[in-house]
Amino acid sequence: MAGRHYIAVGIVLVGCGGAAPEPAAPESAAPEPEAAAVETVEPEAAPEAAETEPESAAPEPAAPEKQSLSKEELTLVLQQLLDDPDLEQYLHLDKAGRLPLKISGADLPEKLAAHKGGYDVKVVPEPKSAKDAVLVITKIERDGSQVRLRYRFDVEGVRGSALVFEKNGSWRLRSNRVIEK
Repeated sequence: MAGRHYIAVGIVLVGCGGAAPEPAAPESAAPEPEAAAVETVEPEAAPEAAETEPESAAPEPAAPEKQSLSKEELTLVLQQLLDDPDLEQYLHLDKAGRLPLKISGADLPEKLAAHKGGYDVKVVPEPKSAKDAVLVITKIERDGSQVRLRYRFDVEGVRGSALVFEKNGSWRLRSNRVIEK
């Protein structure tokens, strides 16, 4: 290892010594020895850099994006969405067959403690028809203390996106955008 450094220093000195007689030649010759010196040092430094990069880059940034919600957190997040007046106006819970409110989604557990209209919501399979009054949660993404929900309610022809955040152990609805199809 020490011999490599001496060789690299010797190459640099030769390159510097050749710089005085011919100004144009050393500029083209100087980068080559420096490149050789860098090449000698890079293989030694590369494994250290490679060891450092995977530890800091791979798991930590991806972890917050792929965090999951506990069943209790999911219930609290969904309750924030269900209580939003912007969505509630499309649920029409006064119509026949709308209570208890039915929800569906791949990431939902079979039972939730969320409620709407005085009843616990009922988790059901994906609706087979757009005429079924089922609020379908299509995406749940947690990024740290924020959760993005995407949903659709085909019977009323709406879809939406909501952002719920946690602060001091309490979940709050930040925004909910309901769009008529």
